Amino acid sequence: MSSNQPSKPTTQKNPVELLEMQVQILAELSQEQRKQQEQIEQLRAEQKTLTRGVGVIAESLTGLGQMLRNYLQSYPEGRVKIADVNMPFLSLVGFIIKVSLAAIPAYIIVLILAAMFIGLLSLFCGLSLFSLVPFAMPTRVPLR
Repeated sequence: MSSNQPSKPTTQKNPVELLEMQVQILAELSQEQRKQQEQIEQLRAEQKTLTRGVGVIAESLTGLGQMLRNYLQSYPEGRVKIADVNMPFLSLVGFIIKVSLAAIPAYIIVLILAAMFIGLLSLFCGLSLFSLVPFAMPTRVPLR
């Protein structure tokens, strides 16, 4: 290939055609600008709606906060005192039985934890159960 390639001839457009092309491009730009303005207006309307919604939420939260403050001020010490329990006797007996049955596994867990604690003490400190509880020490009976 040689460096002297024939270049394409450019045609000169007359000024009227150039002006028509510019007018067409400006019309397209104007149409795009109108579309963007409509989108901006829609976004502004949505923003106003959201702002109103946030304002309503903030007012309701403020109202809830005030209600909570009033409720907490009615109990200044933060304590609740139960004056009476109105409960049928048989229901009360059933409740007490359930509580006592529920305490059994809790007691077993506490015993296991205490045994583990005493085991750790005997392992690390050289203590034994008999040194912790003096009355549990075995007594020796002299043989005759």
